[in-house]
This record gives sequence, structure tokens and C-alpha cells, in this order.
Amino acid sequence: MTKLPEMFSVAGVNASEEQRTNLIRCFQEATNGDSIFVDIIPEPTNPYDSNALRVEINKRKVGFIAKKDQTRYHGVAKGACRIMDWGVWQGDKVYCKILVAPPGENTEHST
Repeated sequence: MTKLPEMFSVAGVNASEEQRTNLIRCFQEATNGDSIFVDIIPEPTNPYDSNALRVEINKRKVGFIAKKDQTRYHGVAKGACRIMDWGVWQGDKVYCKILVAPPGENTEHST
């Protein structure tokens, strides 16, 4: 497992309209003061990569961990992640960076 804390960018957030829309909804929820929860979920039935790690925010799929980083993040405990940075760039593209925090550290995103 990776040495904590460490940050990664969520891959594929602009790959589908569903993932992009899900991330935008999470932006809106954070702006409204709602709690934000991030989870890394193994996706062994993924047709493209049986080692895929899906990133969910508030139980909505927003993207994946890049293939090159998968081994570092397998086994990350539920609740060990939080959003560090997110926004819009190039007019219409969204991005999200996640921090994997040490156990016991508060991982709820505050706005």
C-alpha cells in the first residue's frame, strides 16, 4: 500500500457525460454545504481492466484511478480519501484531485 498522505488526479472524469455530470452535481452539493464522501472501489468486472479502481463521490461514479497508479491504491480503507481540489478548466472540462489521508484523519471535505 502507498505511504500516506498522497494525492492523485481522478482519471476519466470527462470521458463520459455521466461521470462529468456526477462531478458537477458534487460541486453543487459542496456549495450547498452538504457532506462530501469519497471512496475507491475495486471493479473486477470492468470489461477493460479487471484491476480497475473506480472513484465515487457521494456514491456517484466520477472516474477511475489511472492504470499506472492502481497497485498503490488497492486496499485503501473506506473513508480514507477526501477532495483536495476540483473545478473547471478550458471552459467546459472538469477535474478532481483526491488526497488519501492517514487512518483517523478527518476526510470529510469542507467548503
